[in-house]
Amino acid sequence: MNIDELAARCVDEEERHKKEQKKMKAKLIPSIINLADVEPEEVKFLWEPYIPIGKLTLLEGDPGLGKTFLALSICAAISKGWSLPGQDSIGMQVKNVLFMSAEDGLSDTLAPRLERMGADRSKIYCMTGWRKSEDQEQEQAFTLADISVLRIALEKVKPIMVVIDPLQAYIGDIDLHRANETRPVMMRLAQVAEEYECAIMSIRHLSKSEGSKALYRGIGSIDLTAAARSVILVGEEPSGKKAMAHTKSSCAEKGATLNFNIEPEKGLVWTGTSNCTVEDILATPGRNSKDKKAELDRAIEFLNEVLSDGPVTANEVKMQAEQVGIKKRTLERAKTKLGFRAFSNDGTWYWPQL
Repeated sequence: MNIDELAARCVDEEERHKKEQKKMKAKLIPSIINLADVEPEEVKFLWEPYIPIGKLTLLEGDPGLGKTFLALSICAAISKGWSLPGQDSIGMQVKNVLFMSAEDGLSDTLAPRLERMGADRSKIYCMTGWRKSEDQEQEQAFTLADISVLRIALEKVKPIMVVIDPLQAYIGDIDLHRANETRPVMMRLAQVAEEYECAIMSIRHLSKSEGSKALYRGIGSIDLTAAARSVILVGEEPSGKKAMAHTKSSCAEKGATLNFNIEPEKGLVWTGTSNCTVEDILATPGRNSKDKKAELDRAIEFLNEVLSDGPVTANEVKMQAEQVGIKKRTLERAKTKLGFRAFSNDGTWYWPQL
């Protein structure tokens, strides 16, 4: 091929490319909105400023520190129209709640805890899975990839709040740490929250990395945090008190840090406000310190929470303790401090209800 033929071929290819681009542009219709045509709306809150309606909220913290207790306490308040800290005496309007739990049993954990909190359990629904038809006996596990299933559930239950506990159990067959995989899931979830005018609160654990900023401490991609309009941290203050702190708030000023206790008879009990910040809680010596007293106090609180609903096998208690960084020796010291004895049933050892 000589130079003239090559030049003619290049011209032909350029013309063909221009025609293809023109055809493509004719098919593309961008969606453009002039902001002068948008009617401004104020953000509504389920619990101001912590949980906005129509938005995503993240509730995060280490295992065993009260995240699920806190979520259930909010559910109980919604079911009865009770006030939460900072709300006026009128409280909130009684509504339904949709709860998804992959870690706690319905009959032996969630229902007993809600009962002790005084919740109206008829207002609280749990989605355990889904079926393609009424004839299908076995349920399929629900993930956030099944967004149409969630839409149908919301149409039936009409909840003011959806709780996903924990988020990583429902994220689906994607890598939680890859932004390009998590972003579409969170975008669809945010669209559902806005469309159905409900607050969606997802619970997740903290990563093991130390020294990172609070916004980067949750497990998974930073896009999970970016998609949430509010992020709440549950942890312990240097004093050992349990606390809920506001890490991120895109819809209002951050709320005050709130203290609470986990009590066997009442569940979660609010005990006032605190001056501690998120950074104070994440830097609490009790989380990773070798300070024996701090570790012992933390182990005692852990046992009070884990054994609050009834006897638990010794192996299960030790496994959960290991997951939250409590050493076996410290766990045994806490057991001795509380003064209870394990018991055996059919060859299996149990630690009793406290």
